[in-house]
Amino acid sequence: MTGTADEKFQAHDGWQGRAEVGAAFIEADRNLRRLRGRDSQLPPGHLGHSRFELLDILREIQPTSARDLARAAGFTAPTISRMLEALEADDFVFRAKSQSDGRIATVALTGRGLDLVEARREFWGERWLESLAGVDAAELASAAKVLRRIAAVFGDPDADVPQPGSRGIPSASSNGTRADPAVPTSSGDRRG
Repeated sequence: MTGTADEKFQAHDGWQGRAEVGAAFIEADRNLRRLRGRDSQLPPGHLGHSRFELLDILREIQPTSARDLARAAGFTAPTISRMLEALEADDFVFRAKSQSDGRIATVALTGRGLDLVEARREFWGERWLESLAGVDAAELASAAKVLRRIAAVFGDPDADVPQPGSRGIPSASSNGTRADPAVPTSSGDRRG
């Protein structure tokens, strides 16, 4: 089938419902990214959402190594190291030498860190309950199934996502000018 991506999508039965689910997912994703983006604007000693998510994961697997925490949270080692340094400075976590292997440091929540994680879990739990009030169990089960399928779409590390120079997409022009006739010029006319 030829045509634009939208035309191909709209040719499928139920495309409007799929489009609505996609739009809702994008809205939720943007809101979560905004929430995480505000982390950098917080004063020292305050806990942003990204760090809360990390502490919440740590709560489940503590004590653990920074490497295992990074793997569980999906962060790189340098990112975890920076986050743990800040969390330790704010007295949310502590690091100590492993009792089984002195070369490895383990990380765990402090009492202050655990208190804050529990308070945040309660806060978010109440928000979830309020927002999902009136939604029956069957609807929630369907929503969970759909969200897991959406997560799988974005969770495939081997997906061959189109990039410039692949799938017939032109690479950047070597002379620095735009060669794409579909790009509007400053006058609003299309080139070509």
